[in-house]
Amino acid sequence: MHSDMINNRSFIVLPSQAQSLSRGSVKLKSANYEDPLLIDTNYYDNPTDINVMIDGIRMAQKFASTPAFKKIGAELIMRVHPECTDMEYDSDAYWECSILHTTMSHWGHTGTFKMGGYDDKSAPLDPKLRYMGKYRNLPN
Repeated sequence: MHSDMINNRSFIVLPSQAQSLSRGSVKLKSANYEDPLLIDTNYYDNPTDINVMIDGIRMAQKFASTPAFKKIGAELIMRVHPECTDMEYDSDAYWECSILHTTMSHWGHTGTFKMGGYDDKSAPLDPKLRYMGKYRNLPN
């Protein structure tokens, strides 16, 4: 989509979220440690997350109109995402479409164990972060 920008002086602003409200999951497929994990990123399950990303795009657009960016000749390059051509460019609906088609994980991937009460069979850790024995959410 941006191959014509290679070897040109340019920069990119990529909004990202450090505190998403959506929650994904990582589960074991079986008791066999060699089986791949079942990973569900569940990006944008909470609608607030998509709105935060759209706000980030709007902020980047404002940067481009600042005196500092104008001084260096910075300009926004308008590109329509090929999956979103039926939407009005720069509308919130357009950006939601574009975000949903371009979201990716980046930087350090981390994981956590769910902490829960003794009656929560999906939580291997108790409320004091103590391991409650064997994995309680493995399939039979």
